[in-house]
Amino acid sequence: MRILIPFILAAIYLLSGCGTADKISDNRSLNLDHNGSNLMTRDVKPENTGDVVDQQTQNPNINIANSPLTIREAKEQIVRTLKTEKGLELDSFWTNGDDAWAVIYTSQKLTEQQRENRQKELYDKLQRALPRYNLHVQLINKK
Repeated sequence: MRILIPFILAAIYLLSGCGTADKISDNRSLNLDHNGSNLMTRDVKPENTGDVVDQQTQNPNINIANSPLTIREAKEQIVRTLKTEKGLELDSFWTNGDDAWAVIYTSQKLTEQQRENRQKELYDKLQRALPRYNLHVQLINKK
């Protein structure tokens, strides 16, 4: 009899865990989202901010709220501005958010001081043409 008591207690102990399985699964099902569409916010409903998201505003690096220009149109604007200057050619132009970089070749042979002065003049002129961007202009002597 003394040998059977530990076996009976072990069996009762092991089988007692099965009785709470329904309560655990019911509690879990109450906290689950329906395909992730519900927020568990303790009866606080999130407010609709009214923001309409479309494909044009998905890139956080591009802020198109202040200007209707696209990157292609901005590049064309720089090319038109450079056509008013003699001996200048746009090599590359790229943007990242509010910053834009323009690499410009000059066919004139300029000293370092002349090149820096010319680069500042070009920066001022291009900044007026494209006020949307913080421009970074690099003027390179064409070989």
